[in-house]
Amino acid sequence: MSSITAEQLIFTRVEADYSPMRRGGYQTVIHPAALGVDQVKAIEKRVQCFSSRSQGTVRYQSFPLGERYWVITSTTVIPSHTEIIDRTARAGAFLAHCLILDRSALMQIGGDPFPVIDGFRFVEDAETLVELIKKGAGQVEVQLHATGTPTPRFGNVETQWLVGEALRAEETVATKGSLILVGDSTDIMDTLRLIMATVGEANALMQCSFDSHIDRCTVRPGDYWAVGTTSHTSGPKSVALFDVTQGKILGGGTRGNFAQRSLYFQWLDRMLAGHDTASVLVYAPIIRQIESALNGQSEWPADFPQADVIKSFIAIEAKPAALERLDQCLAAWLDERLRARLLVVVADALSPLESVKLAGQSAGAERALAAVACDWVSHHRPGLTAREWRQLDAFGRATQCWVLVYQAATLRAATWWRWVDQRPRDEALAQMNSDMFDVALRLLEQPVAPAHFVTGVHLDRLLERIDPDQLSDRDFYCLVKRIFELGQGASLGKLARRVDRLSARWLCKLKRCVRPTAPCDETFSRAIETGLKRVSTVFDWYLHCSIFRYRHKEI
Repeated sequence: MSSITAEQLIFTRVEADYSPMRRGGYQTVIHPAALGVDQVKAIEKRVQCFSSRSQGTVRYQSFPLGERYWVITSTTVIPSHTEIIDRTARAGAFLAHCLILDRSALMQIGGDPFPVIDGFRFVEDAETLVELIKKGAGQVEVQLHATGTPTPRFGNVETQWLVGEALRAEETVATKGSLILVGDSTDIMDTLRLIMATVGEANALMQCSFDSHIDRCTVRPGDYWAVGTTSHTSGPKSVALFDVTQGKILGGGTRGNFAQRSLYFQWLDRMLAGHDTASVLVYAPIIRQIESALNGQSEWPADFPQADVIKSFIAIEAKPAALERLDQCLAAWLDERLRARLLVVVADALSPLESVKLAGQSAGAERALAAVACDWVSHHRPGLTAREWRQLDAFGRATQCWVLVYQAATLRAATWWRWVDQRPRDEALAQMNSDMFDVALRLLEQPVAPAHFVTGVHLDRLLERIDPDQLSDRDFYCLVKRIFELGQGASLGKLARRVDRLSARWLCKLKRCVRPTAPCDETFSRAIETGLKRVSTVFDWYLHCSIFRYRHKEI
């Protein structure tokens, strides 16, 4: 997102000719029509107290307005103008220019107001103010500016303390507390940028309001999360104080245990414990992007540095979370025991990066897991119960992984039934493409018999893979019988040489499969007839010898 839209409100001192109420003094001269009177008064109350000892000092504010809006304000002293600002040319007049955004818009840019502050040109003089008054309020397009990585100002302990206070913002405001930053206004802005960049979580930052300058103004308890002042003599009783110039914690507050909030904060807590803040700031954006992708909230980064810091995050924090999310994907079809076995396979088969990418897919993760399950079944032949095979069948159907359906139909025979479940077997074969069929063929004769792979579409591919000489008489007969049942007898020429080795029993059974109305390869048909003549001759000789021995015995 390179830009967002916002409404505008300006509070300043004007002469009556430029006042919407036709009176001079401080007032709101522009505001959106959609805002009610109470909302305008709430903004005025927040922005009206401002004083500066030096020309050019700017106060920035970021605060919520009810449940819907968020206000980002720039307040500065403007040069006096006898016609517009004050006819007596009194110095010190200030102008507060407010941008009013939908909360959702700020959430989409990560809850950080600084891209808006850096990208928008606020009004700072009377002439520009008049032009805006003539134009009317209306919406304005705010170009967002990438703020870059701020320069670390403090050590790890101080950074951890500030991040902990930021994450406790909701609690601090609820208890009428505040965090007061003591120091120069510029140093305070740099500190706020550092905190925003380090926290980087939209939900947390949306709890944080701030003023960058409040000298000679009152700090109201619970109104502010961070404020700017050159002294710490005033303010609410429940405060945490931090000197931004010296980088010292002056009192109050806690370091905070924020490691359990998310993967990013687990990584942040570990990094700040053993690395410098500069390393954190360099890698924090990409860590947040990886976590966002893992949660399915954004696309996987097209490219990112293969640094040890990134690899460590993926292996230590992200991989366990990825496996947990993959476990949730499987929960609809597989019970806990079967999921646990399959996830061990996933953890071994996929690298940490691959498992995190897979868990971050908004669609397709289930199909990839089904493919892993297929490989597991093909290579390891796991001993599963009949109930678990039925679960894999349901999982395969849900993901259209027909190889898994086929495996469940053919392999569960060994666990409970004595026969293959033919209906799902044939359904799976009918749905397979060539690649799926090749995967299924891994089970050929190990332990699935060739007859269970017979399908009209892939019959030629099956016959190419089979060595008829390696088949038992029973398996050969079942294979040929299945081919005849599908009306594919014309393809049997490749198996003709195996007929010569059949015993009389299987030749007779095979002969009954041949029907005058059914197609049959001529070579295969002749092989059956030749085989029958062979066993007939042998039978006649055996019978003649038996009769001769019987008669000789009688004599």
